[in-house]
Formats: sequence, structure tokens, C-alpha cells
Amino acid sequence: MGSKNKSNIFKSIKTTTEFALLFSIIIGIIYYFFSNNIIGLFTDIPILKSLTTELWSLVIITPFVSMLAFQLDGIFIGATLAKEMRNCIIFSSFTFYLIIELFISDNLNLKDLYSCFLLFLILRGVFLTFYLKRVFNLVLIK
Repeated sequence: MGSKNKSNIFKSIKTTTEFALLFSIIIGIIYYFFSNNIIGLFTDIPILKSLTTELWSLVIITPFVSMLAFQLDGIFIGATLAKEMRNCIIFSSFTFYLIIELFISDNLNLKDLYSCFLLFLILRGVFLTFYLKRVFNLVLIK
């Protein structure tokens, strides 16, 4: 941002996003192959192990699904675009609420709630992507 060089900003965003994608896939693979070990680190209670195992497929995809939202969070924090981040969280939260209220409120279970949370993260990433042009405009204005 400080150098006011749009191509450097684009290269930085591209490179860090590629690394974030790579590491999200690696973490998902680790979760897949070491699920029992990871769950065992947190609990030895059989019912919790069973419940966690039922949700583990969602846990495995969480790093990949959340990668864009958290990557863009860092970019927007660095660009001091807090208003845009706030708006995206409001839109995503509202959508999260509507889905729970309209589609699954009567039969809400943990897997549905976790799925909605993943949808919330996807929506945050998508909404922040719509605002990404402001990061480049910020470089050109300053």
C-alpha cells in the first residue's frame, strides 16, 4: 500500500493467496489422515469422540472453505478498509440467520449449524472479493 505500486500489491495478493490455498489443502490433508490422533488430543470422552467423528468431514474442508475469507481479512486490515469488512460481516451474518431461520430452525442439529458457519465463511470471502477493487483504488489515490 505504502509504495503506491498497483502491480506489487497485485503480486503480493496473488502470492499470499497461493500460499494460503496450498497450506489450507495441506492442513485439510493432515486433518484427514490424522483425525483420530487430533481428536484424541482434545478428548478421551467416547461420546465427544463419536460426535466429533460425525462432524469430521466438515472439519477437513474448513481450512479450504475459510481460506478466502481469512486471506481477504488480512488484506483489508492492511488496507485499513474496516467499513468494507464490517459490511461484509453484516451481509454474511444476515444470510446466515436467514438460512437457519427459514430452512433449518425446526430441525437444527450440530452438523447443520456447522454447515451454515462454513457458508458464512464462504459468503464473507465472496463479499470481500466484491470490495477488492477498493484496495487497488486505495493504492492509486494515496
